Amino acid sequence: MRARLLLLFSLSIFSTNESSKDEESCQFLTDECALAWEIVKSSNAKLTRMDRESILEQTENQLLLQEILERTNRVENMLELVLEKIAHVEGKNSPAPMNLVQEEIFNRYDGSSFMLKVLPNGKGFYVSSFKTNWYAAKEHCEMNGTVLASIKNGEELAQLGNSLPNKFRNHYWLSGSNIGQPAERFVWLDGRRVDNSWWDKRDGEPDSYFTGRETCVRLHWAKLWDTYCTDSTYFICEKP
Repeated sequence: MRARLLLLFSLSIFSTNESSKDEESCQFLTDECALAWEIVKSSNAKLTRMDRESILEQTENQLLLQEILERTNRVENMLELVLEKIAHVEGKNSPAPMNLVQEEIFNRYDGSSFMLKVLPNGKGFYVSSFKTNWYAAKEHCEMNGTVLASIKNGEELAQLGNSLPNKFRNHYWLSGSNIGQPAERFVWLDGRRVDNSWWDKRDGEPDSYFTGRETCVRLHWAKLWDTYCTDSTYFICEKP
């Protein structure tokens, strides 16, 4: 309480006449008010001009810090909106509205689970809930009567990529790879070549094939990346 009174006094530098009037007014109120006024007067005798300026400066610094935090929060909110809109301004195809992609969870006999996503064109994709390397993902799809997914066109890429959970962080294996091909040539399991315009050019993709190791295609935020087939990530299957 004493500290609050000191701060109040430092921000209200009374003249002698004003102090007398305030004291008289206070005496007509409660005993607590009179006691508080005595504390203020006692503090006034001890409080130097330097002390008052120091309190004022601390108060101004706190207000400035609060303003900086509020501006930081506004910038973070704006950044989230920008990230959401980037996909809409890149490429010739706009992402499909999320409510057009139907979803359903499927549990397999081996305990694994997949999310079935049905695109507006009727094509269904099974998205895994666990991570593994590309070779094991391919085998797992085939064991369940499906194959690793191959993208047919840019619209399908945009619709599927923008419907995936945690699309800004997660990656998903697709069927594309350069296995058995020249290092720079990527093909889907059905033999079609991966469209060069689908790579994530912002991050310099593809950027791993030149090492000489087998590299496979993964989906990230409606764009394609290449990485070592032995890496572990989620994967997507489809009906052949």
